[in-house]
Amino acid sequence: MPFPGKLGVGSVPPELKKEGSDWFALFNPRQAMNAKREREKVLDVGLVHTFVHESVVCCVKFSTDGKFLATGCNRSAQIYNTQTGIKTCTLVDEAAPTGKQGDLYIRSVCFSPCGKWLATGAEDKIIRIWDIAKKRIRGIFDGHQQEIYALEFSLDGRLLISGSGDKTARVWPWDVGSALSNSSSSATTSGSGSGAEMINDAAKPIVLTITDNASDKMKDVDVDGDAAYPPKDDSDRQAGEGSGDRMEVDHDSPAMITAKDDADATDAQNSTDAGITSIAVSPDGRYVAAGSLDSVIRLWDLRQPSSSSAERQPPVLIERLKGHKDSVYSVSFTKDGKFFVSASLDKGVRVWDVGHLGIVPAPGSSSSSSSPSRGVGNRLPGKGNERTVALGGKGKEKSRCVTQFVGHRDYVLSVAVSFDGRWVVSGSKDRGVMWWDLGLSSSEDSSSEESSTSSNTTAVTKKDREAVCVLQGHKNSVISIDLSPVGNMLATGSGDWQARIWSYKTA
Repeated sequence: MPFPGKLGVGSVPPELKKEGSDWFALFNPRQAMNAKREREKVLDVGLVHTFVHESVVCCVKFSTDGKFLATGCNRSAQIYNTQTGIKTCTLVDEAAPTGKQGDLYIRSVCFSPCGKWLATGAEDKIIRIWDIAKKRIRGIFDGHQQEIYALEFSLDGRLLISGSGDKTARVWPWDVGSALSNSSSSATTSGSGSGAEMINDAAKPIVLTITDNASDKMKDVDVDGDAAYPPKDDSDRQAGEGSGDRMEVDHDSPAMITAKDDADATDAQNSTDAGITSIAVSPDGRYVAAGSLDSVIRLWDLRQPSSSSAERQPPVLIERLKGHKDSVYSVSFTKDGKFFVSASLDKGVRVWDVGHLGIVPAPGSSSSSSSPSRGVGNRLPGKGNERTVALGGKGKEKSRCVTQFVGHRDYVLSVAVSFDGRWVVSGSKDRGVMWWDLGLSSSEDSSSEESSTSSNTTAVTKKDREAVCVLQGHKNSVISIDLSPVGNMLATGSGDWQARIWSYKTA
């Protein structure tokens, strides 16, 4: 079976584990060989800070410079200094209405690229824009019909994208939000007790819906990008995938996930549960990827090619990616824009090749980085800004799944890609965090399979890949993770009421 299988801390030799007072990390013996065929850890992990909260930690997010970490829990968001571990502020909207039990869980947090603002999304369907220095609300985005599960800024800071259980993503023009810092701002003061400012009509969002009219013309892209979906029988399932049971939120345990047996649910029935759980924005700000409860990942193009019309064309849904067998809870682009990763309640993490979109890499990243290309398949050549994306046209280039990471024993709730493109990290309801080497070479894959076979375990296929390391550092589900955009730090948020910062270093 895939690593870690039934391995425990007591059954692993000292050179393949690391222990703390209340945590441990295990390293995959099949991927811990140096050039001399000696066992050697390829990664080092350590605990840096522990932040105790007063409720479940629903979300964690680093600032763009990596100096601060924001967390969201019941009624409040917190910001911590990542170096000292000191809490710099607590943000609470005292005027906000709460549920029957006084609850208002903050489901998503995100720093603006400039670091002056923190956006929070909550169960009350409101996005609040906080002035971090003054610890007060400076603006509100209102429009979603259900709670907000995802917030992401574009890297240039011009857009804020939100995802909600109401089956929509909304693209808010952040230029207007940034203008709140200017005394000449056109925002109007609301009459609420919080003293917040409502953004004016100029900031009305573009609404991305899962029922875009273009979807009627589009062929769904399956796991391999070229076969029929769904699979004909269970034998077509990839290793590590779940049963596909429908999922719903357990309101008695906020941010926890429970399974509801509905094996006979049709695609049409699943579409009624297609709330958006996660959002990722491509490095150039042109594309938005959204994971949803119906197991489909959707890609929108926000900037359409110029046409005879002088007006900007509306966003278009360009692809619907099917492959996961259960709800997709997290998505993330690599910095070079050639791949994105997804995590699902089917216990799997998948890597998708989107090189045909010609996404412009993030500043500081290398578009010719060798790490991803060695491990996840052959890239299609980038085409810069001269690109044409057709809606499901026969024979057209399209995204495809090139790798699946296996090993989690329960729902995978969060995933992120390291700043250097080397590591994919995932957090799960099995309480574990796994590191996956996105740059594993094909020769290493082969040796891994041979080693696996010789040790009387099931060999991992070339499409299925094992983790390099598993970290057990929480006593409940790892609900949210984030990797620092600039350094080797990992943040985890858990149902055990703790957030933690970890260091990691490639050996």
